[in-house]
Amino acid sequence: VSATGDLEISASGDVSQTQFSSLVVAGDATVTANVITLENVLNDFQGVVNASGSAVVLTDANSINLGDIDVAGDLAVDVLSGAIDDGVSGVAGQDINVVGSATFSATDAIRLDDTSNDFGAVVNAVGTDLSLRDANDITLGTVFADGGFTVVASAGKITGSGYVQVTGQTVLQAAGEISLVNALNGFVQSVDVS
Repeated sequence: VSATGDLEISASGDVSQTQFSSLVVAGDATVTANVITLENVLNDFQGVVNASGSAVVLTDANSINLGDIDVAGDLAVDVLSGAIDDGVSGVAGQDINVVGSATFSATDAIRLDDTSNDFGAVVNAVGTDLSLRDANDITLGTVFADGGFTVVASAGKITGSGYVQVTGQTVLQAAGEISLVNALNGFVQSVDVS
């Protein structure tokens, strides 16, 4: 499927792709369904991606810009060559809300710093410079940042269930407790905590 403008898909059931197919969308893409599985490596979402479902998997050959993401289960976003971004912070309806686990993988930066983001379970992330923000508590799973790492829990705590490896500077800000005690954690440069 190739769209020169916006693409909107709405289904009462699941949305998925056939093998070797691709979605190339020049404008914004909005998908509402039960399970959304758009994981083919040739996908190219050039505008903002909005998705609402019980579980969501998104793959982009390049960078991806996430808009309004609402997932009742797990979310996985994989970028093969580029960055993951959630756009301008504070824009109404442009945040990431995930009840289950959230997994992000990119070859470049991952910037998910909207003040209204809410990750209900473990957050896993692999990329260069990483920035994660949660309106409440945030639980880190497996994290590898080949650069800097910033985590903000605006009204809650930062905890870890997996290991965190950071080659650059780490900044941790939370209203409550900060607890990252895995023996495999590795912070190469300074760690600033507030």
